[in-house]
Amino acid sequence: MTDRKILHLTTYLQGGAGKVVLDLAKRSKAKGMAVTVGFTKKSVKGYCNYPNILKALKKAKINQIELPTTFDRKPSKITETAKLFTGKISRKSS
Repeated sequence: MTDRKILHLTTYLQGGAGKVVLDLAKRSKAKGMAVTVGFTKKSVKGYCNYPNILKALKKAKINQIELPTTFDRKPSKITETAKLFTGKISRKSS
């Protein structure tokens, strides 16, 4: 196992982009890296996390962080997510 920690942040785990994040996370984990995938928890019209990708992450034992939003562009929403995310990462690093 390496000391490398990999964080993949995405809006949603869907389609080709979701598959790429899944593949990158699985390959990094196979190389002994600590991997986390962060994504928006709630769906919005036309955007969601595909259940098959979430199941594959769980099966591969890849850490997941569900965030309020990485999709919304309102500064207040981005700030809320950043604060929550920072707290989650700080607790995991301790």
